[in-house]
Order: sequence, then structure tokens, then C-alpha cells
Amino acid sequence: MLRVADLGAIFPPLIVPVMRFRPNTGGPEMVYTHPIHEPEPPQSVRNTMLPLRLTLRNFMSYGEEGGELDLRGVDLACLSGGNGHGKSTLVDAITWVLWGRSRAAREDDLLRTGTTEMEVELEFATGGAVYRVIRKRTQRKSSSTGVLELAVRDGETYRAITGATMAETERAIGDLVRLSYDTFVNSSLLLQ
Repeated sequence: MLRVADLGAIFPPLIVPVMRFRPNTGGPEMVYTHPIHEPEPPQSVRNTMLPLRLTLRNFMSYGEEGGELDLRGVDLACLSGGNGHGKSTLVDAITWVLWGRSRAAREDDLLRTGTTEMEVELEFATGGAVYRVIRKRTQRKSSSTGVLELAVRDGETYRAITGATMAETERAIGDLVRLSYDTFVNSSLLLQ
């Protein structure tokens, strides 16, 4: 018998809940599932990366007010909605904040039309700790700049553990997530 907690051993650990979430552009309609709680998840799930909260600002179809997707307490869910309502954008936001990659041809293509700054924040749990990654991009006439921050929860606040360079921080995130971009998109995402 397959238990929900065992899914992390079979599929990548990114399981998106079903909830009502309406970005200011009228994005996907999602509904919370009934979380399944087990007293002690197997080791394979405790050591995986579990997303907790995703926040977007000026990322593709999500505008200045963006949106927040709260994933805490949801063990298994399905993301559904009509074409063009932002489902794939949520996945692009996760891959961009973690790996700096997405389906877009250029990073600046991820900016919401008419804006020059975007930001994605992801809180996730792994190895008994909670981490926060923030990736920002600012478009300028001659060039674009990016910022990548990594922090670990320390009580009620976050303590920065950002590397000296963006590449160093990306390596640290990769070590925490233990899953490459290519592995993630080829095993957990059905492209439209």
C-alpha cells in the first residue's frame, strides 16, 4: 500500500497544494485538500525539500501585489485551472528562485510587462531546518542586475547564510535541495 508520506521517495518532493489563489490578474483557482498527517514520516521524506511558502512580485502574470501560496500543512494536492491562468508560472517561480532557470528564453522575459523589478521568495524545509531564498532582478536600459539571498530560520527570525558570490549561494542552495533543475523538470512537471 502506498502512503502519501512515501511519495517523496518516488517523486521529487515538490507537491503543490490545491487552494484558492487569485493573483491580481485572475490566476488559477485552487482549493485546499484535506491534509493527511502521519505521526512520523519515513526517513526519505524527512530528508527532502518541502516547500512551505511562495511569494511573487512582478513575476510574469503576477503583478506588484503578486501573491502568496501557503503550502504549510498540505501533504498532497493538485494544481489545476484553465490555460493561461498562471499554473506553470508558479512552477517557473520555484525553479527560478532555486536554480535561476525557467522555461523563458531570457531572464528578463520573466518580468511582468511594464515593470523593471521582480522578486520571488520561497521558504522551504529540509533536514530539520527551515530556509528562505529570495531572488530579485532589476532591468536597466544597458543591463540587468540580480540579487540572491539565502537564510536559515533562527527562532522567529532568519539568519543570513548568503555566500560571497551568487554562484557560491547557488551551490549552497543546490546542496540543500539535493535536486538539479533538469531532474526536477524532467520528473515532476508535465509541460503543456
